[in-house]
Amino acid sequence: MSLILDAFQFAARAHAGQTRKYNGAPYITHPIRVAGRVATMPIATEERVAVAILHDVSEDCGVAISRIRDLFGDKVADGVNWLTNPSKQFKHLPRCDRKALDRAHISEAPLEYAIIKAIDRIDNLGEMPASESFCELYAEESRDLGRAIEHKIPPGLFTELENAILRMEVARMHYRSFMLRDSYEIDAGARVLR
Repeated sequence: MSLILDAFQFAARAHAGQTRKYNGAPYITHPIRVAGRVATMPIATEERVAVAILHDVSEDCGVAISRIRDLFGDKVADGVNWLTNPSKQFKHLPRCDRKALDRAHISEAPLEYAIIKAIDRIDNLGEMPASESFCELYAEESRDLGRAIEHKIPPGLFTELENAILRMEVARMHYRSFMLRDSYEIDAGARVLR
């Protein structure tokens, strides 16, 4: 339990001042939810829960994997490394190429890290509002990610990922049709007033 608490304290410090993009919540709420979910899975160990808590500290906070290794050991550092998108090193590449690199990386990961990645993505999908136009691309990228790890994750988790993607797509369709209807009504009202 000490490892998990130490990981939480480290992640809370690393993410201090960061907020979630779409709801403004403290960033640490996301890794806590992911770790909580991992803790309920058959793959759960103290190290894997720590990995889930720390999964974004390298990618989003610039913490070196070597620092994680020094503080938390090889298993945790290796797990965080598997969950860190390698594309962050190749910002000059087009987005589709960077995402292909990330999918190839996680598809080679051990089962437990593919599971954590799926849980991470499900949590991210649940936070993105339908009003955000980026959610269409994110849904497509999430589906590609799901295909890349489908052979590793439990079928129920894959279905949950697919359902989260569908919920986002349906919400976006409703939002767009509502905005289109509103736009039409405003346009039609303007014509009547002329």
